[in-house]
Amino acid sequence: MGIVGPIEPLIHVPTARPCLDSRTEAERHGRLRHSEGLRALIPEAETPIAAMAGVRAGTWVPTGRSGIYLVREESPNSGSVEKVRHCWVGSLDPSARRFVPVVSVARDVVDSTANAIRRGGVDPSGIVALYRDEEHRLEKLIEERQKNSPIVSLRSPDGTVTRVWHLPQDESAYVAGVLEECGGAIVGDVAVYRALVRLRDAPTIASTVRPAVRFYHQRDFGVSFAPTARIYRRPLDLNQTLAELHDRYEVEEYRVGDSSAWQGFVERVRNDGVVHRAVGLAVRGCSTAFLIRSEEECVQLVDHENAPDVASRFDAEWVERGVLRRLLDDRIEVDEIEVDLDAVPTRLGFGSRGFAFIVNPPPKRDIAALAKEGWRLPAGSLVIRPGIPRGLFLCPLRPASATISG
Repeated sequence: MGIVGPIEPLIHVPTARPCLDSRTEAERHGRLRHSEGLRALIPEAETPIAAMAGVRAGTWVPTGRSGIYLVREESPNSGSVEKVRHCWVGSLDPSARRFVPVVSVARDVVDSTANAIRRGGVDPSGIVALYRDEEHRLEKLIEERQKNSPIVSLRSPDGTVTRVWHLPQDESAYVAGVLEECGGAIVGDVAVYRALVRLRDAPTIASTVRPAVRFYHQRDFGVSFAPTARIYRRPLDLNQTLAELHDRYEVEEYRVGDSSAWQGFVERVRNDGVVHRAVGLAVRGCSTAFLIRSEEECVQLVDHENAPDVASRFDAEWVERGVLRRLLDDRIEVDEIEVDLDAVPTRLGFGSRGFAFIVNPPPKRDIAALAKEGWRLPAGSLVIRPGIPRGLFLCPLRPASATISG
């Protein structure tokens, strides 16, 4: 799908000499105000931050290699070297549809950084934002996953060392997700942020970037649901979410990297998801999976003598109004992509960020078989996707001839 409308160049990188003053060119002209720490630079005028490279008109891919660039600058400070993590240089392939706004904190080195990158032979037109990673997290990830050397390594007269690593396109989404976890969630330039939001939320590309949840139901299993590639309307704070869940539910943790632990997690989901009203929570990029259980009395949405016993015991309303609404809120949308339970462990450490709820998913053919037998959604059910008559869903199925009590 094409990009929505023409995209005007939002930011321009000057070709002038590096700025070694303690302020950026924009700051010296009074066009910016800024705050301390990881807060965004907010332009007071319509002119974007001149020192940051922007998006070419009509495309998100610069002339350089697609993928992302990580920049590290080490600046001398009182005779020692202070390692400053302040730049993320990015170029994302349009097919990825991955736009991650990040925090801009490099106030005095953006010009010199862009010029250092240019002198090193890297096209700086892909610079979209800046960030700070004091714990070297992204660098360690690159070194661990890529085992590669920087493509640029320069030392300026003032002693500043600039190094640039390139990551292939297939690593971009993973690093972008880690960047989000580092706290990079606010874009430095308001004009860029608004442009990204417009693209993200545009209906013509919604099928590519929208959040998605799949719902299954089968008489012998209950409900399962799992999201696929997404851009969230609001960020998910995993720590806060888990804290809220711990306050209300019983939460068990399982190490995803341990095959026996993962198998145990899957088995507990399959068993407890039916008996004790439990769901599994797997967060991509997180090495821990969580089993969330509730001993609360369930409120049945279906009460009919022909309703499957197991389906009747499953607390659909608890899932819908409790865990599901807490985490997804208004982000429940339609998607066609298959999510296989067995593939979840391999995807946790790679790909777009997201989370998956798992409650023993049945095969698609089993759902089709139920539909063929005449099972349909009860009135007022939350329909997720048309297809396999009335689609995949949250509420238990019933025969087409059955009625809903109450």
